[in-house]
Amino acid sequence: MKSISTALACLALLVAPILGAPTAPLIEVQKSAGEAKQGSYIVKLKDHVVKTNHLSWLSQHLGASSAVTHAEWDTDFLHGFAGTFSTVALNALRASPDVEYIEEDGVMSINSVVAQFKSLRSSPNSEVALVGEPLLEATL
Repeated sequence: MKSISTALACLALLVAPILGAPTAPLIEVQKSAGEAKQGSYIVKLKDHVVKTNHLSWLSQHLGASSAVTHAEWDTDFLHGFAGTFSTVALNALRASPDVEYIEEDGVMSINSVVAQFKSLRSSPNSEVALVGEPLLEATL
């Protein structure tokens, strides 16, 4: 009985530091100023990180509900990628020392009317007048 108690005490001493070990803080996900695409994020890597190596590492954490959607971005545009990530994959990214920041993938929209007219015609006093109905009217 004494040997079992001793073994359990030793086990507790070994396990306690592991369970109580401090973990690296998770990077805070930056919120989109407007509407965000649900579960979609933009990930900026630190400048020294080789993107292909990081994406290989990430593929081990992606589940069926996660995918990298834009890995082809030029480093002059953004040294990173975008994707849809499960909570597990997102937390792996948040804990990664390779990641500079993560932000929600926002939805942007603009409203503008574009009109194209059929023809232009000179008026008798040499001014140009628009003739006809718009060929195209669209809201972007």
